Amino acid sequence: MNKRLLIDKRKKTKELHKKGWSDCKIARHLAASKNSVGKWMQMDEKSVDTVLKLLLI
Repeated sequence: MNKRLLIDKRKKTKELHKKGWSDCKIARHLAASKNSVGKWMQMDEKSVDTVLKLLLI
C-alpha cells in the first residue's frame, strides 16, 4: 500500500473516531480491517507526523 495513503487512513481514522464512529464502521468506510483501525487508534499523533515528515524528505 502507498505509504502516503496509509498515513491518510490513519489520520482519517482518528477524525472519524472523534465524531463517534465505531471501529467497525470506520473499517468498512476506509476498506481496512477492524484490527488495523484498532492499531491506528493506539498510535499517537507524533508517530504519524514523524512518519509523514520522513516520507516527504
